[in-house]
Amino acid sequence: IYDLKTKYPHIKSVIVIPYLDFSIFNEALFDNSEFPECLEGVPKRAAIPRRNQYMVQNARYAVCYVRRSYGGAANSYSYAMKKGCNMIEIPNLK
Repeated sequence: IYDLKTKYPHIKSVIVIPYLDFSIFNEALFDNSEFPECLEGVPKRAAIPRRNQYMVQNARYAVCYVRRSYGGAANSYSYAMKKGCNMIEIPNLK
């Protein structure tokens, strides 16, 4: 998304953090960060799946990179498909 901003300067890159002390690996890649109220008090072990669910529920588009048919990314991908998000799939780059 960061690289696409040079071609499409109107898009914004926002990271939705799953818990308040989440470490953002490179803040320069994002225009903003957000911590949804619905994640307050959620235990850390449940925060990332809950964050992913929140993101799907509040998105019209989903940019997806899924390397295997199980796990969090695969679950979020399936949920986005069921919710009817417009999918932009990034090919597996093995």
